[in-house]
Amino acid sequence: MDYQDTNEYDAHGFLPKSSSIRSTSKVNSLKKLSPAEVYIFNHEKFDNPKKERHGSDKDVKALEKAFQKFKCKVKVITDASVNEVKRTVNDLKQANFEEHSALVIVVLSHGNRNDKIMGRDSKYSLNDDVLFPILLNRTLDGKPKILIVQACKGHMNSRVRRSATYCSEVLKCYSALEGFVSRRNVETGTIFIQTFCEIFEKMGKKNHIEAIMTEVRKEVTKLTDNRQTPSVTSTMTREYVFGNYM
Repeated sequence: MDYQDTNEYDAHGFLPKSSSIRSTSKVNSLKKLSPAEVYIFNHEKFDNPKKERHGSDKDVKALEKAFQKFKCKVKVITDASVNEVKRTVNDLKQANFEEHSALVIVVLSHGNRNDKIMGRDSKYSLNDDVLFPILLNRTLDGKPKILIVQACKGHMNSRVRRSATYCSEVLKCYSALEGFVSRRNVETGTIFIQTFCEIFEKMGKKNHIEAIMTEVRKEVTKLTDNRQTPSVTSTMTREYVFGNYM
């Protein structure tokens, strides 16, 4: 599916959804922010060896390749404890993102209902320990805060669909619906992350992130014969295109 790139940006470098094309000089003067910064929390090994997520390194490599294609600076945090996650998020809460167009956080781990994520030693909350602290960073006001999560949201297997978030410009992309499992292959990585990277690399230059996630959702649903459907919660008011910041 093709999406039109309107090539119009506001002062933060975003595409207003109801925009119309303006002069080239106007567009260029508004395109002044750097590409998004990307942080990947890769939880592959745990204090309990039985929990090890073999194949997660394949997802990390695919993510790095995809985001670096769009000039994003990528940092990988590997096998972090809950305290290490919280320390990293606290640093992000206080960091200066004035020059950057967006912040992307990718979480690869085990998960459960109510946005619970497993760290190396125990569980943490995606909302309370990651999203909400980041929302306090004033240099991210009006900019996309994009969360991409590869984790189960429960233990059920099914063929259904369904998905809260506060504040504008937040996009939360989960590999599964609340209550359901998420699939991983030890040889190739996870269906969700590998599909996201493939479609992102193809569409990211001209298409906004929500359009990309729609294609990801359709493709993952098809590949799993309706047994896994990613969920997206969005409060985005403008269309964010990674390719605009290359």
